[in-house]
Amino acid sequence: MKKYRFYIGVLAMISLVITACTPVQKAPVERRVGDPTERILNTALSCVGHCTGYAESGEDWCFCDANCEQNGNCCADFKTACPDIAG
Repeated sequence: MKKYRFYIGVLAMISLVITACTPVQKAPVERRVGDPTERILNTALSCVGHCTGYAESGEDWCFCDANCEQNGNCCADFKTACPDIAG
């Protein structure tokens, strides 16, 4: 009987290890095309003081340049903060 308890314990440990090593599925986030840092697009950032460039905070970013509307990665205030570029 002790032998069976040992094998049940071993199987339980193997099960725990497999469960612990299973990758966790992360929610998909929008990434900057071609950005190797895999930063997250955050349109809530501001273009104020960043016209012709991009705004960033930590891992979050958004663009404030002439191509951002075409690429769909502008900050929310792009048109008001950079009217000369937004056209």
